Amino acid sequence: MAYQIQELPELVPAEQKLVSRPIADIPAALRETFSRLKLENTIKPGDSVALTGGSRGIANIALILKETARYLRSLGAVPFIIPAMGSHGGATAQGQVEVLAENGITEASTGTPIRATMEVLEIGRTRDRDMAVYLDRYAWEADHIIPINRIKPHTKYKGDLESGLCKMMCIGLGKYFGARHYHHCALAYGFPEVLQSASKLVMREKSVPLGLAIVEDGYDQTAVLEAIPGERIVPREKELLKVAKEYIPGLPFKEIDILIVDWMGKEISGAGMDSNVTGRNRDIMKRWHSDQEVKRLFVRDITPSSMGNGIGIGMADFTTERLVNSLNLKKTYINGISTCYPEVIMIPPYFKTDQESLEGCMNTLGLYDPQQLRLIWIRDTAHLSRICLSRALARQAAEREDLILQGEPFPFPFDDQGNLVSPL
Repeated sequence: MAYQIQELPELVPAEQKLVSRPIADIPAALRETFSRLKLENTIKPGDSVALTGGSRGIANIALILKETARYLRSLGAVPFIIPAMGSHGGATAQGQVEVLAENGITEASTGTPIRATMEVLEIGRTRDRDMAVYLDRYAWEADHIIPINRIKPHTKYKGDLESGLCKMMCIGLGKYFGARHYHHCALAYGFPEVLQSASKLVMREKSVPLGLAIVEDGYDQTAVLEAIPGERIVPREKELLKVAKEYIPGLPFKEIDILIVDWMGKEISGAGMDSNVTGRNRDIMKRWHSDQEVKRLFVRDITPSSMGNGIGIGMADFTTERLVNSLNLKKTYINGISTCYPEVIMIPPYFKTDQESLEGCMNTLGLYDPQQLRLIWIRDTAHLSRICLSRALARQAAEREDLILQGEPFPFPFDDQGNLVSPL
């Protein structure tokens, strides 16, 4: 290509100050929030309780499930965990158990059995849209369901309900068949409307004594653990979503020429790379907006925990041959098509080395001064405290209190094969 390594600007390591609200004692926080609900009045000895386990990387999730199950057993209940992740894991029961394990959720780590099936039952139709609602067979057979999930902004749509407990109750517990069905309905009615309508029907047909809401701070730490009474889940989740939007980290500059991302992955974001960070979204619903502008996005690798599910790769402009070779196209296509989101599984141009991919970015920017290049390098979209900035952005960062420059400028660190050696 026309550009050579020396055309790249020097980089400066930096630390971004993010919201930090960690809970020091997770078990104590859970005991305290559970004790407020007097669950012994609802959950009786011998009752079976289905707990949801998702595919997202949630801080302390195995511990949270373990302590929740422990509390339920103290009431004489019989808890178990259900993989609640729609079409993920290749849309197979075993694949979903493997996804749980990749996130640290096993029978051994939680002290709780896992029951996995892809079989669902139609449990009713909503009053407003006459929309069928589907539920995992094991969840339907349980005496109670307790949805557990992180509340956060969604990567595909905006609304007063996004990712959280309601989504877990319908798309998560709807498994492959239900997830596909709800995404089709969302194209007609909108996601927040579908989530609210379907989850309310689940709570009418099944005992949902509470939902356990998790909110994380900017450092991927558990910041909120709240047991919400079943009848309060919908309104309280809407309130906690506002908190989550205040806590979620972002890029420190809105206008960026090149964004380098070391890792994409399902445990990082349902979209592989969080659209709330990258500003990238190609959804046909057009119900999502961001003021983040990234001209060229280069993603280098996919995490092993993704198990080849490369949904989100379509949001990149360039990638590497090694990432593409790591894709499981069957899993990727199942996830992308079942969510009516083929745009995010389209594979961009890819090259054998990082240098070639980065040169592809530079060759397609148009006229610019390399020394004025606005470039940010991040580990992934969930970890944004340690970043690298080009010299042009470092000069601006020096004038800001939320950014701390951490060292001297250094040249792009390529190895002998032309691949980057990440400082992150």
